[in-house]
Amino acid sequence: MLSINNVLRNNIIIKLLIVIFLSYVLGAVFVSSTIGQIFVLVILFFSLLLVKTFSSSYDSIITIILIAVFFIPFSYFPFLNIFNVLNPVVLLGIVLASKVFYEKFIIKKQVLFQSDPIDYLYLAFIISALISTLFAISKLGALNWVFYSYITGFLIYKVLTNLKTEQIVKIVKLIVIIATLCSFYGIVEFLLFRRSLFLPEIRVGTGRLTSCLGHPLLNGIIYTSIWPLSYICYLQTKKRIYILTSFILIVAILLTFSRGSWLAGLIGLFFLFSFLNFRYKLRSLLAFLILGLIFSVISPLRQEVRDRIFQSERKSFSSWNIRIKSIPIAFQIVKERPFFGGGPFNASRYKDRFAPEFELRKTSFENSYLGLLVDLGFVGLSIFIAIVIFVLWKCLLILCAGKSSPYYFYRVGSFVSLIILLVNMATFNFDSYRLFHFFLWFYLGLNIGLTKDYKNEN
Repeated sequence: MLSINNVLRNNIIIKLLIVIFLSYVLGAVFVSSTIGQIFVLVILFFSLLLVKTFSSSYDSIITIILIAVFFIPFSYFPFLNIFNVLNPVVLLGIVLASKVFYEKFIIKKQVLFQSDPIDYLYLAFIISALISTLFAISKLGALNWVFYSYITGFLIYKVLTNLKTEQIVKIVKLIVIIATLCSFYGIVEFLLFRRSLFLPEIRVGTGRLTSCLGHPLLNGIIYTSIWPLSYICYLQTKKRIYILTSFILIVAILLTFSRGSWLAGLIGLFFLFSFLNFRYKLRSLLAFLILGLIFSVISPLRQEVRDRIFQSERKSFSSWNIRIKSIPIAFQIVKERPFFGGGPFNASRYKDRFAPEFELRKTSFENSYLGLLVDLGFVGLSIFIAIVIFVLWKCLLILCAGKSSPYYFYRVGSFVSLIILLVNMATFNFDSYRLFHFFLWFYLGLNIGLTKDYKNEN
Protein backbone atom coordinates (compact mmCIF):
# COMPACT_ATOMS: atom_id res chain seq x y z
CA MET A 1 0.00 0.00 0.00
CA LEU A 2 1.40 3.39 -1.02
CA SER A 3 2.17 5.87 1.76
CA ILE A 4 1.00 9.49 1.59
CA ASN A 5 4.56 10.58 0.85
CA ASN A 6 4.78 8.18 -2.10
CA VAL A 7 1.47 9.39 -3.49
CA LEU A 8 2.60 13.01 -3.19
CA ARG A 9 5.93 12.17 -4.77
CA ASN A 10 4.26 10.50 -7.74
CA ASN A 11 1.73 13.30 -8.35
CA ILE A 12 3.62 16.45 -7.34
CA ILE A 13 4.52 17.46 -10.90
CA ILE A 14 0.91 17.25 -12.08
CA LYS A 15 -0.34 19.18 -9.05
CA LEU A 16 2.24 21.92 -9.48
CA LEU A 17 1.44 22.29 -13.19
CA ILE A 18 -2.26 22.65 -12.38
CA VAL A 19 -1.60 25.26 -9.71
CA ILE A 20 0.77 27.25 -11.95
CA PHE A 21 -1.79 27.17 -14.76
CA LEU A 22 -4.57 28.38 -12.45
CA SER A 23 -2.29 31.09 -11.10
CA TYR A 24 -1.48 32.18 -14.65
CA VAL A 25 -5.17 32.47 -15.62
CA LEU A 26 -6.18 34.20 -12.38
CA GLY A 27 -3.28 36.60 -12.80
CA ALA A 28 -4.59 37.52 -16.25
CA VAL A 29 -8.01 38.24 -14.76
CA PHE A 30 -6.71 40.34 -11.90
CA VAL A 31 -3.57 41.78 -13.47
CA SER A 32 -4.73 45.40 -13.00
CA SER A 33 -5.59 44.86 -9.36
CA THR A 34 -3.00 44.98 -6.58
CA ILE A 35 -5.19 42.70 -4.47
CA GLY A 36 -5.39 40.30 -7.39
CA GLN A 37 -1.61 40.28 -7.74
CA ILE A 38 -1.20 39.52 -4.05
CA PHE A 39 -3.78 36.75 -4.42
CA VAL A 40 -1.82 35.18 -7.29
CA LEU A 41 1.41 35.49 -5.31
CA VAL A 42 -0.21 33.66 -2.39
CA ILE A 43 -1.33 30.86 -4.73
CA LEU A 44 2.19 30.56 -6.12
CA PHE A 45 3.55 30.48 -2.59
CA PHE A 46 1.26 27.60 -1.69
CA SER A 47 2.26 25.86 -4.90
CA LEU A 48 5.79 25.85 -3.51
CA LEU A 49 4.48 24.07 -0.44
CA LEU A 50 3.31 21.28 -2.75
CA VAL A 51 6.93 20.53 -3.39
CA LYS A 52 6.95 18.85 0.02
CA THR A 53 10.59 19.69 0.52
CA PHE A 54 11.48 16.90 2.86
CA SER A 55 9.61 14.12 1.05
CA SER A 56 10.46 14.91 -2.58
CA SER A 57 13.57 13.56 -4.21
CA TYR A 58 16.30 15.89 -5.45
CA ASP A 59 15.58 15.13 -9.09
CA SER A 60 11.89 15.98 -8.53
CA ILE A 61 12.81 19.39 -7.12
CA ILE A 62 15.12 20.06 -10.09
CA THR A 63 12.23 19.17 -12.40
CA ILE A 64 9.89 21.55 -10.57
CA ILE A 65 12.46 24.34 -10.86
CA LEU A 66 12.67 23.70 -14.61
CA ILE A 67 8.89 23.95 -14.89
CA ALA A 68 8.95 27.23 -12.95
CA VAL A 69 11.74 28.66 -15.13
CA PHE A 70 9.94 27.92 -18.40
CA PHE A 71 6.28 28.41 -17.50
CA ILE A 72 5.93 31.05 -14.78
CA PRO A 73 5.44 34.30 -16.76
CA PHE A 74 8.14 36.46 -15.18
CA SER A 75 7.98 38.96 -18.05
CA TYR A 76 4.21 39.52 -17.71
CA PHE A 77 3.88 40.15 -13.97
CA PRO A 78 6.26 42.72 -12.41
CA PHE A 79 5.85 41.29 -8.91
CA LEU A 80 7.11 37.91 -10.20
CA ASN A 81 10.05 39.47 -12.00
CA ILE A 82 13.21 37.37 -11.99
CA PHE A 83 15.15 40.50 -11.03
CA ASN A 84 13.39 40.69 -7.67
CA VAL A 85 15.18 39.30 -4.62
CA LEU A 86 12.33 36.88 -3.99
CA ASN A 87 10.60 35.17 -6.89
CA PRO A 88 9.38 31.60 -7.47
CA VAL A 89 12.73 30.31 -8.77
CA VAL A 90 14.62 31.74 -5.79
CA LEU A 91 12.02 30.37 -3.37
CA LEU A 92 12.40 26.93 -4.94
CA GLY A 93 16.18 27.29 -4.61
CA ILE A 94 15.69 28.07 -0.92
CA VAL A 95 13.49 24.96 -0.64
CA LEU A 96 16.30 22.92 -2.16
CA ALA A 97 18.92 24.49 0.14
CA SER A 98 16.69 23.81 3.16
CA LYS A 99 16.37 20.16 2.19
CA VAL A 100 20.15 19.79 1.88
CA PHE A 101 20.74 21.52 5.23
CA TYR A 102 18.06 19.49 7.00
CA GLU A 103 19.29 16.14 5.74
CA LYS A 104 22.97 16.85 6.22
CA PHE A 105 23.02 18.67 9.56
CA ILE A 106 19.72 18.01 11.36
CA ILE A 107 18.98 14.33 10.77
CA LYS A 108 22.61 13.55 9.86
CA LYS A 109 21.59 11.68 6.72
CA GLN A 110 24.48 10.65 4.53
CA VAL A 111 24.00 13.06 1.65
CA LEU A 112 26.61 12.08 -0.88
CA PHE A 113 27.70 15.58 -1.84
CA GLN A 114 31.28 14.72 -2.62
CA SER A 115 33.86 17.47 -3.00
CA ASP A 116 35.54 18.10 -6.33
CA PRO A 117 37.98 20.75 -7.64
CA ILE A 118 35.06 22.92 -8.79
CA ASP A 119 34.06 23.42 -5.13
CA TYR A 120 37.37 25.09 -4.32
CA LEU A 121 37.34 27.15 -7.50
CA TYR A 122 33.80 28.31 -6.74
CA LEU A 123 34.79 29.25 -3.20
CA ALA A 124 37.57 31.40 -4.62
CA PHE A 125 35.12 32.83 -7.17
CA ILE A 126 32.59 33.82 -4.49
CA ILE A 127 35.28 35.38 -2.27
CA SER A 128 36.46 37.37 -5.29
CA ALA A 129 32.87 38.45 -6.07
CA LEU A 130 32.31 39.56 -2.48
CA ILE A 131 35.48 41.66 -2.62
CA SER A 132 34.20 43.14 -5.89
CA THR A 133 30.98 44.07 -4.11
CA LEU A 134 32.92 46.61 -2.03
CA PHE A 135 33.41 48.70 -5.19
CA ALA A 136 29.84 48.35 -6.48
CA ILE A 137 27.65 51.34 -7.25
CA SER A 138 24.66 49.23 -6.21
CA LYS A 139 25.87 47.06 -3.35
CA LEU A 140 22.46 45.46 -2.82
CA GLY A 141 22.34 44.50 -6.51
CA ALA A 142 25.82 42.98 -6.21
CA LEU A 143 24.93 41.00 -3.09
CA ASN A 144 21.73 39.84 -4.79
CA TRP A 145 23.85 38.56 -7.70
CA VAL A 146 26.07 36.59 -5.28
CA PHE A 147 22.98 35.17 -3.57
CA TYR A 148 21.52 34.07 -6.92
CA SER A 149 24.86 32.55 -7.86
CA TYR A 150 24.63 30.06 -5.01
CA ILE A 151 20.88 29.47 -4.59
CA THR A 152 19.96 29.15 -8.29
CA GLY A 153 23.39 28.24 -9.63
CA PHE A 154 26.05 26.35 -7.70
CA LEU A 155 23.50 24.47 -5.57
CA ILE A 156 21.88 23.15 -8.77
CA TYR A 157 25.33 22.02 -9.93
CA LYS A 158 25.99 20.14 -6.67
CA VAL A 159 22.64 18.35 -6.79
CA LEU A 160 23.03 17.33 -10.44
CA THR A 161 26.57 16.03 -9.96
CA ASN A 162 25.44 13.82 -7.11
CA LEU A 163 22.42 12.26 -8.80
CA LYS A 164 22.62 8.83 -10.37
CA THR A 165 23.33 8.82 -14.08
CA GLU A 166 19.86 7.42 -14.83
CA GLN A 167 18.28 10.32 -12.94
CA ILE A 168 20.34 12.85 -14.91
CA VAL A 169 19.27 11.22 -18.19
CA LYS A 170 15.66 11.56 -17.05
CA ILE A 171 16.22 15.27 -16.38
CA VAL A 172 17.78 15.69 -19.85
CA LYS A 173 14.65 14.22 -21.43
CA LEU A 174 12.41 16.36 -19.23
CA ILE A 175 14.10 19.65 -20.09
CA VAL A 176 13.75 18.79 -23.79
CA ILE A 177 9.99 18.21 -23.39
CA ILE A 178 9.49 21.25 -21.14
CA ALA A 179 11.46 23.56 -23.46
CA THR A 180 9.59 22.22 -26.49
CA LEU A 181 6.20 22.94 -24.90
CA CYS A 182 7.32 26.45 -23.98
CA SER A 183 8.71 27.11 -27.47
CA PHE A 184 5.56 25.71 -29.09
CA TYR A 185 3.49 28.15 -27.06
CA GLY A 186 5.79 30.92 -28.32
CA ILE A 187 5.40 29.78 -31.94
CA VAL A 188 1.58 29.74 -31.69
CA GLU A 189 1.62 33.14 -30.01
CA PHE A 190 3.93 34.55 -32.69
CA LEU A 191 2.27 33.11 -35.80
CA LEU A 192 -1.42 33.31 -34.93
CA PHE A 193 -1.91 36.06 -32.39
CA ARG A 194 1.14 38.35 -32.24
CA ARG A 195 0.09 38.92 -28.64
CA SER A 196 0.03 37.00 -25.37
CA LEU A 197 -2.60 34.26 -25.32
CA PHE A 198 -3.39 34.78 -21.65
CA LEU A 199 -2.90 38.55 -21.57
CA PRO A 200 -4.36 39.96 -24.81
CA GLU A 201 -3.38 43.52 -23.90
CA ILE A 202 0.30 42.51 -24.03
CA ARG A 203 1.36 42.51 -27.66
CA VAL A 204 4.34 40.64 -29.06
CA GLY A 205 5.49 43.86 -30.65
CA THR A 206 9.07 42.97 -31.43
CA GLY A 207 8.17 40.83 -34.45
CA ARG A 208 10.27 38.10 -32.83
CA LEU A 209 9.40 35.02 -30.78
CA THR A 210 9.18 35.65 -27.04
CA SER A 211 7.21 32.75 -25.40
CA CYS A 212 7.00 32.72 -21.59
CA LEU A 213 10.72 33.49 -21.33
CA GLY A 214 10.35 37.10 -22.48
CA HIS A 215 13.18 38.71 -24.43
CA PRO A 216 13.86 37.16 -27.89
CA LEU A 217 17.61 36.93 -27.22
CA LEU A 218 16.92 35.03 -24.00
CA ASN A 219 14.70 32.64 -25.95
CA GLY A 220 17.43 32.25 -28.56
CA ILE A 221 20.26 31.40 -26.17
CA ILE A 222 18.15 28.92 -24.18
CA TYR A 223 16.44 27.08 -27.04
CA THR A 224 19.64 26.89 -29.10
CA SER A 225 21.54 25.33 -26.22
CA ILE A 226 18.77 22.80 -25.56
CA TRP A 227 18.41 21.68 -29.17
CA PRO A 228 21.48 19.34 -29.14
CA LEU A 229 19.98 17.52 -26.14
CA SER A 230 16.80 16.93 -28.13
CA TYR A 231 18.63 15.58 -31.18
CA ILE A 232 20.90 13.39 -29.07
CA CYS A 233 17.85 11.94 -27.30
CA TYR A 234 16.64 10.78 -30.71
CA LEU A 235 19.99 9.25 -31.65
CA GLN A 236 20.09 7.44 -28.30
CA THR A 237 16.47 6.26 -28.05
CA LYS A 238 15.31 6.28 -31.71
CA LYS A 239 11.96 7.65 -30.48
CA ARG A 240 10.27 9.81 -33.11
CA ILE A 241 8.95 12.22 -30.49
CA TYR A 242 12.46 13.68 -30.34
CA ILE A 243 12.40 14.37 -34.09
CA LEU A 244 9.31 16.46 -33.43
CA THR A 245 10.87 18.25 -30.44
CA SER A 246 14.00 19.01 -32.47
CA PHE A 247 11.91 20.43 -35.32
CA ILE A 248 9.84 22.64 -32.99
CA LEU A 249 12.95 23.96 -31.26
CA ILE A 250 14.59 24.80 -34.61
CA VAL A 251 11.48 26.73 -35.71
CA ALA A 252 11.49 28.63 -32.41
CA ILE A 253 15.20 29.44 -32.78
CA LEU A 254 14.63 30.79 -36.29
CA LEU A 255 11.69 32.94 -35.14
CA THR A 256 13.78 34.62 -32.43
CA PHE A 257 15.78 36.16 -35.31
CA SER A 258 18.79 36.12 -33.01
CA ARG A 259 21.87 36.03 -35.24
CA GLY A 260 24.12 35.33 -32.28
CA SER A 261 22.10 32.21 -31.46
CA TRP A 262 22.17 31.11 -35.11
CA LEU A 263 25.97 31.48 -35.17
CA ALA A 264 26.37 29.62 -31.86
CA GLY A 265 24.07 26.88 -33.16
CA LEU A 266 26.16 26.41 -36.31
CA ILE A 267 29.35 26.19 -34.24
CA GLY A 268 27.63 23.68 -31.96
CA LEU A 269 26.56 21.70 -35.00
CA PHE A 270 30.20 21.47 -36.10
CA PHE A 271 31.18 20.05 -32.68
CA LEU A 272 28.22 17.66 -32.76
CA PHE A 273 29.25 16.26 -36.16
CA SER A 274 32.85 15.85 -34.99
CA PHE A 275 31.74 13.43 -32.25
CA LEU A 276 29.49 11.27 -34.43
CA ASN A 277 30.69 8.26 -36.41
CA PHE A 278 30.36 8.19 -40.21
CA ARG A 279 26.93 6.53 -40.24
CA TYR A 280 25.39 9.07 -37.91
CA LYS A 281 27.11 11.94 -39.73
CA LEU A 282 25.57 10.79 -42.99
CA ARG A 283 22.11 10.38 -41.49
CA SER A 284 22.33 13.76 -39.75
CA LEU A 285 23.50 15.47 -42.93
CA LEU A 286 20.56 13.98 -44.82
CA ALA A 287 18.15 15.12 -42.10
CA PHE A 288 19.47 18.69 -42.23
CA LEU A 289 19.27 18.76 -46.02
CA ILE A 290 15.61 17.72 -45.85
CA LEU A 291 15.00 20.29 -43.12
CA GLY A 292 16.69 22.96 -45.24
CA LEU A 293 14.47 22.09 -48.21
CA ILE A 294 11.35 22.36 -46.06
CA PHE A 295 12.30 25.82 -44.82
CA SER A 296 13.37 26.95 -48.30
CA VAL A 297 9.85 26.45 -49.69
CA ILE A 298 8.32 28.57 -46.92
CA SER A 299 8.87 31.85 -48.73
CA PRO A 300 7.97 34.38 -45.95
CA LEU A 301 10.21 32.67 -43.39
CA ARG A 302 13.05 32.26 -45.88
CA GLN A 303 12.89 35.95 -46.80
CA GLU A 304 12.76 37.17 -43.19
CA VAL A 305 15.72 35.00 -42.21
CA ARG A 306 17.68 36.25 -45.23
CA ASP A 307 16.83 39.88 -44.44
CA ARG A 308 17.94 39.38 -40.83
CA ILE A 309 21.25 37.80 -41.86
CA PHE A 310 22.08 40.59 -44.30
CA GLN A 311 20.61 43.41 -42.22
CA SER A 312 22.68 46.55 -42.63
CA GLU A 313 24.99 47.45 -39.74
CA ARG A 314 26.09 50.81 -41.19
CA LYS A 315 24.17 52.86 -38.66
CA SER A 316 26.37 54.44 -36.02
CA PHE A 317 24.53 52.66 -33.22
CA SER A 318 23.58 49.37 -34.85
CA SER A 319 23.80 46.27 -32.68
CA TRP A 320 27.21 45.40 -34.17
CA ASN A 321 28.65 48.89 -33.74
CA ILE A 322 27.40 49.09 -30.16
CA ARG A 323 29.32 45.89 -29.42
CA ILE A 324 32.50 47.26 -31.03
CA LYS A 325 32.25 50.66 -29.33
CA SER A 326 31.62 49.01 -25.96
CA ILE A 327 35.02 47.26 -25.94
CA PRO A 328 37.20 50.35 -25.26
CA ILE A 329 34.67 51.54 -22.67
CA ALA A 330 34.98 48.22 -20.83
CA PHE A 331 38.77 48.41 -20.76
CA GLN A 332 38.60 52.04 -19.64
CA ILE A 333 36.55 50.92 -16.63
CA VAL A 334 38.81 47.93 -15.97
CA LYS A 335 41.85 50.20 -16.10
CA GLU A 336 40.54 51.89 -12.96
CA ARG A 337 39.51 48.65 -11.23
CA PRO A 338 41.64 45.91 -12.83
CA PHE A 339 41.69 43.22 -10.15
CA PHE A 340 38.16 42.96 -8.76
CA GLY A 341 36.10 45.12 -11.08
CA GLY A 342 33.15 47.30 -10.14
CA GLY A 343 30.97 44.70 -8.47
CA PRO A 344 28.61 41.97 -9.75
CA PHE A 345 25.59 43.20 -11.71
CA ASN A 346 27.05 46.71 -11.94
CA ALA A 347 28.56 46.71 -15.45
CA SER A 348 25.68 48.71 -16.98
CA ARG A 349 25.86 51.26 -14.18
CA TYR A 350 29.58 51.80 -14.80
CA LYS A 351 28.97 52.00 -18.54
CA ASP A 352 26.41 54.73 -17.91
CA ARG A 353 29.15 56.72 -16.19
CA PHE A 354 31.99 56.10 -18.64
CA ALA A 355 30.26 56.01 -22.05
CA PRO A 356 30.83 59.27 -23.97
CA GLU A 357 27.55 59.13 -25.92
CA PHE A 358 23.98 58.92 -24.66
CA GLU A 359 23.06 56.01 -26.95
CA LEU A 360 25.90 53.91 -25.53
CA ARG A 361 24.99 54.74 -21.93
CA LYS A 362 21.56 53.17 -22.29
CA THR A 363 22.81 49.86 -23.68
CA SER A 364 24.57 46.92 -22.09
CA PHE A 365 27.94 45.60 -23.26
CA GLU A 366 26.13 42.96 -25.38
CA ASN A 367 28.91 40.56 -24.43
CA SER A 368 28.74 38.50 -21.25
CA TYR A 369 32.52 38.23 -20.96
CA LEU A 370 33.01 42.00 -21.18
CA GLY A 371 30.25 42.40 -18.61
CA LEU A 372 31.88 39.88 -16.26
CA LEU A 373 35.27 41.54 -16.74
CA VAL A 374 33.83 44.91 -15.70
CA ASP A 375 31.86 43.31 -12.85
CA LEU A 376 34.52 40.99 -11.42
CA GLY A 377 37.84 42.23 -12.80
CA PHE A 378 40.62 39.99 -14.07
CA VAL A 379 40.67 37.92 -10.87
CA GLY A 380 36.99 36.96 -10.93
CA LEU A 381 36.87 36.44 -14.69
CA SER A 382 40.01 34.26 -14.58
CA ILE A 383 38.47 32.00 -11.93
CA PHE A 384 35.25 31.80 -13.96
CA ILE A 385 37.21 30.79 -17.08
CA ALA A 386 39.21 28.25 -15.03
CA ILE A 387 35.94 26.58 -13.90
CA VAL A 388 34.67 26.36 -17.47
CA ILE A 389 37.97 25.07 -18.88
CA PHE A 390 38.21 22.42 -16.15
CA VAL A 391 34.74 21.08 -17.00
CA LEU A 392 35.30 21.18 -20.77
CA TRP A 393 38.70 19.48 -20.57
CA LYS A 394 37.52 16.73 -18.22
CA CYS A 395 34.48 15.97 -20.36
CA LEU A 396 36.44 16.12 -23.62
CA LEU A 397 38.92 13.54 -22.35
CA ILE A 398 36.12 11.15 -21.38
CA LEU A 399 34.29 11.74 -24.69
CA CYS A 400 37.40 10.79 -26.63
CA ALA A 401 38.03 7.70 -24.50
CA GLY A 402 34.51 6.41 -23.91
CA LYS A 403 32.75 6.14 -27.27
CA SER A 404 31.39 2.71 -26.36
CA SER A 405 29.65 3.99 -23.23
CA PRO A 406 25.82 3.63 -23.09
CA TYR A 407 25.72 7.30 -22.10
CA TYR A 408 28.02 8.52 -24.87
CA PHE A 409 25.33 10.38 -26.82
CA TYR A 410 24.03 12.13 -23.71
CA ARG A 411 27.56 13.25 -22.90
CA VAL A 412 27.98 14.58 -26.44
CA GLY A 413 24.70 16.48 -26.20
CA SER A 414 25.49 18.10 -22.86
CA PHE A 415 29.01 19.02 -24.03
CA VAL A 416 27.71 20.64 -27.24
CA SER A 417 24.97 22.45 -25.29
CA LEU A 418 27.60 23.99 -23.02
CA ILE A 419 29.72 25.02 -26.02
CA ILE A 420 26.70 26.72 -27.62
CA LEU A 421 25.89 28.56 -24.39
CA LEU A 422 29.48 29.78 -24.02
CA VAL A 423 29.69 30.95 -27.64
CA ASN A 424 26.31 32.68 -27.45
CA MET A 425 27.37 34.52 -24.31
CA ALA A 426 29.88 36.44 -26.44
CA THR A 427 27.00 37.95 -28.45
CA PHE A 428 24.52 38.59 -25.64
CA ASN A 429 24.81 40.15 -22.18
CA PHE A 430 23.41 37.01 -20.52
CA ASP A 431 25.03 37.81 -17.17
CA SER A 432 22.60 40.74 -16.78
CA TYR A 433 19.75 38.19 -16.56
CA ARG A 434 19.14 36.35 -13.30
CA LEU A 435 18.62 33.07 -15.18
CA PHE A 436 22.31 33.22 -16.19
CA HIS A 437 23.34 31.40 -13.01
CA PHE A 438 20.76 28.66 -13.39
CA PHE A 439 21.50 27.71 -16.99
CA LEU A 440 25.29 28.03 -16.73
CA TRP A 441 25.54 25.81 -13.65
CA PHE A 442 22.83 23.49 -14.98
CA TYR A 443 24.96 22.68 -18.04
CA LEU A 444 28.15 22.44 -15.99
CA GLY A 445 26.33 20.02 -13.67
CA LEU A 446 25.01 17.94 -16.57
CA ASN A 447 28.48 17.53 -18.00
CA ILE A 448 30.17 16.55 -14.73
CA GLY A 449 27.21 14.44 -13.59
CA LEU A 450 27.16 12.38 -16.79
CA THR A 451 30.91 11.70 -16.66
CA LYS A 452 31.47 10.96 -12.97
CA ASP A 453 30.74 7.22 -13.25
CA TYR A 454 32.83 6.68 -16.38
CA LYS A 455 35.40 4.47 -14.62
CA ASN A 456 32.67 2.17 -13.28
CA GLU A 457 31.39 1.55 -16.80
CA ASN A 458 34.65 -0.06 -17.91
